[in-house]
Amino acid sequence: MNIQALKLTIAGERKINLPTLMMVRQVEQDNPEVQTKWLSHWDNDNRVRITMHEDVFTKIKAEPTFDGLAVKREQVPANNERQAYWRYVVIIPTQVEGTF
Repeated sequence: MNIQALKLTIAGERKINLPTLMMVRQVEQDNPEVQTKWLSHWDNDNRVRITMHEDVFTKIKAEPTFDGLAVKREQVPANNERQAYWRYVVIIPTQVEGTF
């Protein structure tokens, strides 16, 4: 799957427009001053988070037609502080990871 197919997959499921993804670096939950190597895009209106490792982001930027992407989708349940939302994690599968 390339980035265009990924966007169409997510947009088709969640009815959102993804012409560009504004990626923000995530921070450690226990220490917000420490940045991680993970980036995410948040769409509050549609309750969707798209997350990827910085290496995946770098690969997509360097090679926009790269056809080795996969996406893992999960619904994150609501709790006392937030509503439920859908999380999409974009990865480049390896032989070690195999399938989800």
